[in-house]
Order: sequence, then C-alpha cells, then structure tokens
Amino acid sequence: MVVVGFSGASDSVPPLLWAAQEAARRGSTLTVLSAVSVQGVLTGPGGDQGMVAPEAAAAAEQALAEARATVADVEGLTMEGKVVFGSPAATLVDASADADLVVVGNRGRSELAAAVLGSVAYSVISHAQCPVVVVRGDGTRTLTSGSPVVVGVDGSHAGRRALEFAASTAARAKAPLVLLHAWEPDAGALAAGVDAWSTVVTEEGEDARRSSAEQELSAVTADLTARYPGLTVTTQAISQKPSKALAAASEDAALVVVGTRGRGGFAGLLLGSVSHGVIHEASCPVAVVR
Repeated sequence: MVVVGFSGASDSVPPLLWAAQEAARRGSTLTVLSAVSVQGVLTGPGGDQGMVAPEAAAAAEQALAEARATVADVEGLTMEGKVVFGSPAATLVDASADADLVVVGNRGRSELAAAVLGSVAYSVISHAQCPVVVVRGDGTRTLTSGSPVVVGVDGSHAGRRALEFAASTAARAKAPLVLLHAWEPDAGALAAGVDAWSTVVTEEGEDARRSSAEQELSAVTADLTARYPGLTVTTQAISQKPSKALAAASEDAALVVVGTRGRGGFAGLLLGSVSHGVIHEASCPVAVVR
C-alpha cells in the first residue's frame, strides 16, 4: 500500500501523482487520506466525539473526489480514499504502520517552513514506520523520464536498506541506478602545500579511500546486477561532503535515496546529517529509508 495525503491545494498534486505512478508500478493500492483537523471536529453532549462540522466533512470529501479525477488516467491504478480525523502529519504517521511507502510534499504553511522543509514532511520523516518519499522540485521529473535513481553507498546497515530500496525502485521503473560513494576530504588537505610531507600524506590518504570506495562499489554492482537482471548500474566515487555530492547528483536525477539511523523515541526525531542535508538541498524527490 502506498499512502499519500491530499488537501486539494495545488501543492498537494505533485505528491499525489508521484504516489499514484509508484503504486501502479508496484501493483499496490494507492490510499489517499483527506484529513479533517481537530478544529473541524465538534464535541457532542456529554463530551462524545464524532460530530463533524459539515463544512469540514464536505471539504474532505471534495478533496477525495478531486484526487480520483487527478489520477484517473494512471493506468492499472487502484485507489481508495479515506477521510481521517486529526492532523495531516499524525494521520500519515499512523497509516505508515501498515504501508509500504508514504509520500509527502515539501510545502510548509509559513514562509520559513516552505523555505526549509514543511512541518508535515519533517514530522512524517521523523516518525514513519516505513520509507518516506518527499516530492521536491517542480514535480515533473518522474522515474520513467530516463533520469536515474541515485543512492548513497556507505556500507552501513541504514545504507544497505537504502540501497535495496533504490535498486528495487529503479528495476521496477526500468530506470538506471547510480551508486554514489562520497567521503569527507582528509583533514590533512588543509595542510597540503604547507610542506611536502603534508602533501604526500594527503594524497596517499585520498588514494587509499578512493581505492576502498571503488572496490566496495564494484562488489555492490556485481551483487545488484546478478539479482536484478537488466538493471543498468553506474558508480561514482567522490571526495566531497556526502550531502553535497548527493544534492549535486539530484540535479539530473529522478530520485535520490538516503538512509537514516533514527530508531524511534528521541533518536527517531534526529535525521542523520547526510539525510538532513539532502532533504533540504535536493532538486528532485528524496526517499528516506529507516
């Protein structure tokens, strides 16, 4: 099941279309949630809940009707719509417990939130129990446009989960896959040129890291091409801050995939520095895989 929220606003259309196309590729049901906020729920006599303001219920049903019309041309798609009560973020997080994927947009309600990351998107990424795709950019770049899926490779457990998500997503969409291994340049690079010894140490360290990265990428490529016949895989080994390297790669990508190590509780509120940086700087949709 692929889950997406839809309010009827123009900025909720790109994530709806992205989610619909991905659900169709997966052969999954697209579940569209139309949230009625707590301000739209009235308290009945004796404190009973469940009396919904008519205008709030009507707006939610209208949003679902608009969603059905918007995705009507997506071939092979099965959609179900649900009116849910609560904040958009909370309802999406609740739905993530039974979902394979949650898709959100990137617009906040304030200028500051919109400039950084929408409050709904950030809350869902921080607490969802399944992968989350944040639809960034203009929403027109799709997985069927020939642009690649880019994934950061670092050998960690979170990185391996992100890698598997990226490979399966690219294979379904028949999109090329780019494996990117980036590392922070050696601190010794700051001293390069000060004396010959510093320069030699820096060059040797960078050469060793590049060689190790290329060996890892070669092994990962062999494994993926064996398990996903027909998948086109290319690799990049870059001496650059990982979040910057992935953000730069997003300029030509259809999707960037990153892992994050949050595991619930306080840790669940913390995105890794790489995933945090990519989500804020990418120019295409970003998948965050816990």
